[in-house]
Amino acid sequence: MKTQYSLFILPALFISAVPAGLESQHSSGGYAGAWFSTIDDGDDAGYEMDLTAGHRFQAGPLPVDAGLIYYAYPLAEQSSDVGEGFITLGPDLLQIRYAVTLWKENHDGDTHDQYVALGGDYPLSDDYGVSWTVGHVEDATDQDGSYQHVALALSRDLIDRGALSLGVESNNADDDRHRNRPRLVLSWQWSL
Repeated sequence: MKTQYSLFILPALFISAVPAGLESQHSSGGYAGAWFSTIDDGDDAGYEMDLTAGHRFQAGPLPVDAGLIYYAYPLAEQSSDVGEGFITLGPDLLQIRYAVTLWKENHDGDTHDQYVALGGDYPLSDDYGVSWTVGHVEDATDQDGSYQHVALALSRDLIDRGALSLGVESNNADDDRHRNRPRLVLSWQWSL
């Protein structure tokens, strides 16, 4: 079993968050993880906790990652937890990801929000790499809640100390919850 630890620091423009995560991987391809972050979404949610379980495997030549994520907001004033299923197809150089909301704590009607993204990780040298993501969120109940986002990051392999990356992300959301302004993202990931 391999355990990957991640520490993410997001000194954002106009907003700050401090996230951290932990993932444990089994040689069979199964994995489970937890990710935590302070947040400021205007609803006094305090922090977000994401619990993930999934399986990575090969379907012939195609790498596949499929699983479930539970997004929890334990201190939120309103019921806002969400359950999501996802699948990611393709090698690191070019991946497509699809996710669908399976359950929403605060919604009795259609809960099937959808997310589609393209992205890739490219080595620039033995020590450096670049990654990108372009995605679209489709809100099933509110067309004005749909938005696009982009992310771009440069990473540096620190050999036995993991990898350090610095990037920028932004979206065109119309609501305060998704904070439609650019953010700088600094992250550090390592594995045991």
